[in-house]
Amino acid sequence: MFGSDIPGLAIGAGAGVLGLAAFGQPAGIAGGWAGVLITGLLVASGLQAVEPLTAFVVAWPLTIAAFTAALLGLGVAPLPLGRALSWGLALATTAWVLGYGHNIHIALDLVEALALFVWLGALVLWPLVHSHEDQEDSPPGWAITFLVLGLGLTLVLRLHAPWSERYPRATLVSYAVDVDHAQAHRISVTPDLSPWAEKVLRADGGKLTKLALPILTEHPVTAALAAPVQVAVPQISFARQADGSYLLTAAPPPGAQTLYIDLRSKTRLDHPTINGKAEPILDQPDQWTKLRLVAVPRGVTVGFRAAQAGEIEVVYGSLVPTWPAGAKPLPERDAKTMPFDRTDSTFTYGTKRFTW
Repeated sequence: MFGSDIPGLAIGAGAGVLGLAAFGQPAGIAGGWAGVLITGLLVASGLQAVEPLTAFVVAWPLTIAAFTAALLGLGVAPLPLGRALSWGLALATTAWVLGYGHNIHIALDLVEALALFVWLGALVLWPLVHSHEDQEDSPPGWAITFLVLGLGLTLVLRLHAPWSERYPRATLVSYAVDVDHAQAHRISVTPDLSPWAEKVLRADGGKLTKLALPILTEHPVTAALAAPVQVAVPQISFARQADGSYLLTAAPPPGAQTLYIDLRSKTRLDHPTINGKAEPILDQPDQWTKLRLVAVPRGVTVGFRAAQAGEIEVVYGSLVPTWPAGAKPLPERDAKTMPFDRTDSTFTYGTKRFTW
């Protein structure tokens, strides 16, 4: 129950020393800004050495920040009109940086990555949100102004739906057919539910609930029971080959755009292959291997050898980019609602187990 955490103790002690070094003595604008610029120089130099094609994202803001530092005398001795020019450069640079921040956030869906662009903005904004060295006792007016503006913008975005014909709301709905349990759900994959998507999900009278579909998405989807429909399903087969190996074959139904295959074995499998080519899969017991194949009408084969008796679990799925013919048709979207990604599709999924 009680033990020692030597690494944690060492990290804590190191953080204490760094905190004392950083905050033990008051730091002026010049010293603080110089420190921020040094971090930019270190990161830009490292990126230039390791990933030169990405270094410009840090190097250009750093260059502008260094020029601004010269105009402002590191924030303590600004040249005439230096502060006005620095504001213009800071705003332009921050807008440029946030453009890349937006792209990375959309591509990675990683909110934490935006902290990098806060730091890049600090390279040029640092002295502009501080009082002058000779006015240290005056209220931090710019800091309070930015804080109020930021909170106000957050409240507006949180409380006011920004959707319009220019910026329509994304919808991503599918008709999900569970082969194992002979039932269907209307599902929405987006984190929030638009009025249009809610109308789609409630069309068959089902109640809204959360449904886990790890074969399709990591996060639970919003779902409602739907009327059963007839759909084609993936064909999964398993057979022992003449040379003693085993071959799993998965073929998508006609018209399928994507084939989903998740595999797991309780025992280690040897010499695994995908479509006859050796691949590092199924080499760890009780670990899932996930295959996602697009535009493969002939499907995929997974081969392996086994030194002992065992079992392989298969979770399969297929996505057809059309709404099932036997289901109630989708309502029309209004001008503020748009289709997104694999919406208006039919997703069929199930499980298989094979032993040898």
